[in-house]
Amino acid sequence: MSICGDLYEVHTSQLVFVIAIYEISNENIMRECYDSEAAWGSDNEYCSDITRNDEGNIVKTLQREHNLDELTARGYDVVATYKYDIGSYGNLLFKLYYNHIIENSQTYKGLDGNSVTSQYAGYGRSKDKAAMSIVWKMDDLRIRWRTNYVGAFKASQEDEKDYLEYVAANDERCAAGGADCIANPEPLAYQDYGSFLKHSLSASYTLALTDKSDLRVFGGINNVFDDKGAFYPSGRGNFYSGYGGGAGRYVYLGAQYSF
Repeated sequence: MSICGDLYEVHTSQLVFVIAIYEISNENIMRECYDSEAAWGSDNEYCSDITRNDEGNIVKTLQREHNLDELTARGYDVVATYKYDIGSYGNLLFKLYYNHIIENSQTYKGLDGNSVTSQYAGYGRSKDKAAMSIVWKMDDLRIRWRTNYVGAFKASQEDEKDYLEYVAANDERCAAGGADCIANPEPLAYQDYGSFLKHSLSASYTLALTDKSDLRVFGGINNVFDDKGAFYPSGRGNFYSGYGGGAGRYVYLGAQYSF
């Protein structure tokens, strides 16, 4: 048996996008209303975006499109394929795709004239995702194993910032011996999500019926190990869309007739 390999492609890329119109975060809307040097109140356009109830609690924040200085997304992709020819046993094809986000930022000019830049990489979505597959093909038979990877991420930048401020204030109370000191504050709930792997198996066989027609039979198992990922309170069905939206293991079969 002879084994040989051919490297098909490996490439990386980095993209930077600059656009002029986009929304800004709720955190920045409240900053422009309450924390900027501009006067707050009905004459402040950002204060007009915040609605409170009779008790003073915020019940709605209006998202509008604003003229921004810059909206930047930078990262790189790596795509590689490698094929092994194993003679009478067919061939093996390896594929790898990897994406990494370096920067996801937004810059706009605030009401006080200063440029405000917010970094969002790693919040709400992972900085890293990848997919790897191994395909064995011999004549008309094809079997593929695929693994998808999503890296760890944090759910909310705003919630984390508020939580760290509360912890810092609590540490000061504890250092001063305050009665309202919380000795072991709980971590922020539903904030940190670890990496996730999903595996799938598929197979197909093509049978030539005549010179002009053939029958392809296929089937497989998606999410072989029935891993739905961690509970995600704001996702579809309480599961993160990047994990597959809570879709567990399922089996499928099918056939395709071509003529």
